[in-house]
Amino acid sequence: MNVLLSYPRSGNTWTRYCVEFLTKKPTQGVMGSSATIKTPMGLHNSDMEVDFEQETILNKFHHPPECVGIRPLPEKLILLVRNPLESITRHDPASIPAFTIPSIRHYISLLYYYDLFENEKMIVFYEDLIKDETLPHTLNEILDFLGEPKDNLIPFMEGIEYHRSEGVRIYNTNGNRSQTEGNEENYHRKKIKIERSLEKLLEWDQGGYFHKYCHRYL
Repeated sequence: MNVLLSYPRSGNTWTRYCVEFLTKKPTQGVMGSSATIKTPMGLHNSDMEVDFEQETILNKFHHPPECVGIRPLPEKLILLVRNPLESITRHDPASIPAFTIPSIRHYISLLYYYDLFENEKMIVFYEDLIKDETLPHTLNEILDFLGEPKDNLIPFMEGIEYHRSEGVRIYNTNGNRSQTEGNEENYHRKKIKIERSLEKLLEWDQGGYFHKYCHRYL
């Protein structure tokens, strides 16, 4: 099993949409979730031509699979990371005006899990998936990591505006609502005390995992 792991509100739906279109293989949302988008993206857009007879290529989780009783260890792990000033603030209303300890622990625990993970792994940054200048290279790396061909990458980029709008439409299914529509990376942080929030996060990051993997946000 291949795992797509992230803190909530980090771009999982868009990542799954990209992977499904490019590979024509289904992805799976958080197991046990009642959300509509736990189903493959291709079920919401037949133009993606996803082959549902193929094995699921990515399974989405917001906690390490072992923590929710999933065995054995994933074969491959993609950790999807978004600036905590955006993801934590968007997901946890209690983090306004400063991050809460439970949200910080959740965020850092994913970096810790990634650090200890012994099979194949890669980090993907949300910000690189929403910019035209970095998106093709990032998708190319994901396809390499998954061992998938790149035949559909050029057609995907040629229709990127359509795909972005479809990704937002699918995300907005079942009561979700995108506030940025993938067009702005510095939006939610306006609601919080940035310095105090980062200070609290770094205080709890005793293993230095945020510095190690997310130094771009400092």
